[in-house]
Amino acid sequence: MIGVHRDIQTERYCIYKFVEEHNHKQSENDDIFFTPHKRRLNITYKLFIVKASKINIRAIEAHTLKSTRVGGYGKIRPTSVDSDNFWRDYISIVGPTDEQCIVDTLLCRRDTYPNFYFKYKQKGKALSGILWVDETAKEYYSKFCDVISIDATYRSNKYKMIFVPFTAINNHEKSVNVGAALLADEKVERCP
Repeated sequence: MIGVHRDIQTERYCIYKFVEEHNHKQSENDDIFFTPHKRRLNITYKLFIVKASKINIRAIEAHTLKSTRVGGYGKIRPTSVDSDNFWRDYISIVGPTDEQCIVDTLLCRRDTYPNFYFKYKQKGKALSGILWVDETAKEYYSKFCDVISIDATYRSNKYKMIFVPFTAINNHEKSVNVGAALLADEKVERCP
């Protein structure tokens, strides 16, 4: 351990404390890859994790794929925990384009699948509600529309929006999804 003091007048540094017993052994060559500097994820690795997530591959699975590609876990610097921590931090960031991203994704889905339906509503520039129904949900609704359950108790997402699934019971007494929505609040607008 070394204590250093800077003399302002002379602009020189002076060692005022040295404790030899407080030293640490340097990293062995085999352990050097576990130092924070060596475990840092580069931009290529981060992009690989993000792109893998788009096809439903989790960060830990992406780490396994990447290590297989380079010849094993010993040849890859970040660990699976580093990959998972990166993904956790990445998805916790709420960007200003998130709302537009979901609308664009659903517009693309509507253009690709003709029986897909969605509608959204904005208050100012903020998304205040969105409803979507896919082809399977429409089919379920046409067969099992006798009783529909609407549950607006799911409030645990990072956008503070209420997730509302519309659920019916099929002829096997199983729950089936007939639609879903995200709402900013549960206020009802009155028509004049």
